[in-house]
Amino acid sequence: MAVWNIRGLNLTLKQREVQMLISEKRLKVCAILESHVSVSNLGRVCKNVFRSWDWTSNGACCSRGTRIIVGWDNSVVDLMVIDQTDQHNELTDIKSHGMQYTWNQKPKNGVGILKKIDRVMGNIHFLDTYPDVYVLYHPFRVSDHTPFIINLQILKNNRPKPFKFANFLVNKDGFMDSVAAVWSKTVHGVSMYSVVKKLSSLKSPLRRLLFMQGNLHDRVNVLRKKLDEIQVAIDANPLDISLREAEAKCLQDFQSASYDEECFLKQKSKAE
Repeated sequence: MAVWNIRGLNLTLKQREVQMLISEKRLKVCAILESHVSVSNLGRVCKNVFRSWDWTSNGACCSRGTRIIVGWDNSVVDLMVIDQTDQHNELTDIKSHGMQYTWNQKPKNGVGILKKIDRVMGNIHFLDTYPDVYVLYHPFRVSDHTPFIINLQILKNNRPKPFKFANFLVNKDGFMDSVAAVWSKTVHGVSMYSVVKKLSSLKSPLRRLLFMQGNLHDRVNVLRKKLDEIQVAIDANPLDISLREAEAKCLQDFQSASYDEECFLKQKSKAE
């Protein structure tokens, strides 16, 4: 998301720079402040700037040209304006990086003024939702104010993936031992409670057993390539007994891995 105080959005040059910013930063939401675009001209300007995006403005609330315009990519973002007011309380500054000064007065006689007058703020609810949010201030370009990009870092869900049992594990060494070890434990309570607790306890050893199998698809590809190489070597050295033995072992491993992959894919196909 980006916000840019860029007065005079009626100018084609400034419209083009906003388009460039949206494209360069792959933005999905962009707000223009102090646009000073008349309500009658909003449609044309916003079509030039936002193209196929949806947009809205507070032009109806302004007596001297639109102050705020917000555009968003409706294929990604579902934005709805809930409320419009002239000010907001209980806000705090959001941490920022980039340009130190956000406003640049046009120099007169070679002397200008640089100040930090633009600020990005959020309320408590916003900061709780996006605790790692930060703002990056960019160069001025065609405005006397810097554009700033707001990066929303959404909290990741660290919950473990739901347990899924791979059927081919029943034929692997260690499966029956894992089941027997868990089933031999005593769980006090009614029979159904005991069964549920033991099934839950089986998740960890079965996950380890599945992990030990590695990536099934990669294993099949590696063994296929290895089998090809051995058979090419046999073709060049048909009397080499060690190559024949290696081929038999590799072929057995390849067939076993292919069977595991096939079982896994069939099970996945049925689940989906």
